[in-house]
Amino acid sequence: MSSPGHLFDAMKTLEPEQPVFVLTTPTPVDVSSVLADRSRFGPAVRCFLSPFDALLEMVFLRRQDSDAVESVLQSSRLPVGIFFSNTFRQRPLTVHVAWLAHENRLVAHQDGHLIRAARDQAARWRVSPRRHKVMAIEAETWAILDRLHERAGLFAWRDTLQIARRWLASPTVEESSLRRAVAALDAVAPIVVPAGEAEQLALYDPEAGCWHFVPRDVIA
Repeated sequence: MSSPGHLFDAMKTLEPEQPVFVLTTPTPVDVSSVLADRSRFGPAVRCFLSPFDALLEMVFLRRQDSDAVESVLQSSRLPVGIFFSNTFRQRPLTVHVAWLAHENRLVAHQDGHLIRAARDQAARWRVSPRRHKVMAIEAETWAILDRLHERAGLFAWRDTLQIARRWLASPTVEESSLRRAVAALDAVAPIVVPAGEAEQLALYDPEAGCWHFVPRDVIA
């Protein structure tokens, strides 16, 4: 068991906080439900920093099962209980970092579902209570994302992420951006190979509307 002093030290370690996007599932009225993953820390909320990665996941899941996902929502639009188990305790997350790829194509399981590269993040204490509009994301996750995007030549990817979120406030820009994202997904037909044999990771650039592929060992 962690000592009170250790827990207090952990709370003082500030980490970058960002809104995240999740996939909601069909439920009865007035009940919220989101997709979760099994992680080494137990059930974890499946999170995306980019709304377009979340959209691509939704589109592909719906192609396999039209009732699998209801919508993509930002964390600020969901009940606080989705992300917090108590006032200062953020639930475990799985944070999407890239898509598994091979020969410049996205990799899928035999059942057709795309394979994501994601980081498991343990439940954590938060300095401020229930700031559910943003989630604390581990520094190592940001470091991995920086390495991936820099290898792809996307040095301003954090700025692009902020810009992409602002697009969602403009219906016209949002619609055209979403169309480009779906077209980009159609442009790279998935390939089925064992996950351990896939040699690349794929990043979607919402500003250019195209994919970038980098060696998988960038984050090995």
